[in-house]
Amino acid sequence: MDGERGQAKEREPCSGGHPSILPQFGTRQYNGKAVARGWESKSIESQQQDAEERSAVRPAVSAEESKRQALKDSLLLSRTRVLRDLESARHPRHEQILRGALAHLDAQLAALDG
Repeated sequence: MDGERGQAKEREPCSGGHPSILPQFGTRQYNGKAVARGWESKSIESQQQDAEERSAVRPAVSAEESKRQALKDSLLLSRTRVLRDLESARHPRHEQILRGALAHLDAQLAALDG
């Protein structure tokens, strides 16, 4: 601040090309933007705490169960894609192929669950 008039001193232009009038103390750069001091550590602390909570809540699963869940997730994702493709299909033969794929995925999911 300028002692005589109480106005902020102009600094180098910020990303928008306008002179920055932010004080130099109490701020840090994060992704090219001025943020309050300590903001980065609070964000990291929060992320670490969230990760700990998630890992504490999750029960331990066997390798086989983990593999089974990954397969189920993959089948559900494929099913979603086939349904989306079916909505936009224009040619009857393409629709027929997609319906067959959908039936096959549903059968695999049923066998996995049953």
